[in-house]
Amino acid sequence: MLAKRADDRRFRRVSALIALAGLVGCDGTVASDTDVGPLGDPALAFAVPAAAGEAPCLSLGASNDAELTLVMTPTELEVRPPGACGSSAQCGRLSLYVEGALNNESGVPAIALLARKLADPIHDGRPRLDDGEPDLLSLRVEVTTELDEPLLDEEGLPVEATLDVVTVPDCDAR
Repeated sequence: MLAKRADDRRFRRVSALIALAGLVGCDGTVASDTDVGPLGDPALAFAVPAAAGEAPCLSLGASNDAELTLVMTPTELEVRPPGACGSSAQCGRLSLYVEGALNNESGVPAIALLARKLADPIHDGRPRLDDGEPDLLSLRVEVTTELDEPLLDEEGLPVEATLDVVTVPDCDAR
């Protein structure tokens, strides 16, 4: 038992010396801290289109190949391409889900909604015949980590933003 305690003390001393050596560089100066990125509660919100009031309208134009840019506002997190997060703990890429299906990914705080990947790109906001609910397109943008897992906030919930939108050829003609 005494030998184990002595070994534990020796281990702690050696560990402390190694840690101290790591802080002091070759020239005797203290090394700078590693940047671990933002540390507060991470959050994500839609900036464009704004998520206020009724469902925003996105114009598809005449082509079914439209790419509609969504701009996100990240808070206490970094949005970077895969492999670029380094030691930052609250970092990842944006993953856009439309009606629950992956539509696109991005390494910057903007992501394109790819209309060509939608079974039906037109959602005019009018009541549906089957249930009377407005015909809206449901968007969810989630932060995905380097390990292809959702980044979690302080409550253990995925860092994401959701928004229902209207998508028609021309919003001004509605």
